[in-house]
Amino acid sequence: MRDFALVFRHAWELAKKGAATYGGSARQYFRESLRLAYDSLKRNATARDLVKIMINRKLSMSQIREEVNAKFQKQTAKNIARRIWNMFRSPYVEIDKVKCSETGKYIYHLKKVKKNFFVSGAITRALKSARPEKKKAIKPRPAMSKEEINACRLANAFHNALRTGVYIEPQLIEN
Repeated sequence: MRDFALVFRHAWELAKKGAATYGGSARQYFRESLRLAYDSLKRNATARDLVKIMINRKLSMSQIREEVNAKFQKQTAKNIARRIWNMFRSPYVEIDKVKCSETGKYIYHLKKVKKNFFVSGAITRALKSARPEKKKAIKPRPAMSKEEINACRLANAFHNALRTGVYIEPQLIEN
């Protein structure tokens, strides 16, 4: 996505330069300078752009980053790695990761991408369905002795008597 505030600022700078160089007002030059500013500004790489770079090629992370940074706004290795990780998690993408014996770097080979990968809702649903749900562990109650059970029953009877004003004798367990 482009930062349009930055595009407009750059366009006004170009228009003011044009006005200072060739005469006239900056407003006269703004239309053309806006086109120039918009075309010159590089945008962030999307998943579709990364797929175009990687498809049917064997590339290391540094090679991928070099190609992405040459075509688009400078990307961090973490951002590119996150996009590749999403490819591994998606059922719509066939991608391999092999460690190179010579360099020790990982080589990524993007074989196939289905159209569903680019639909954000489909990606989210697929990633959620692929992830197994964690079930909460049910902790068993510790066994209570007869004395502890009787103490709890007496305490409950006492609290009920305070709340209602009527004391009902609890059924105690005989030893």
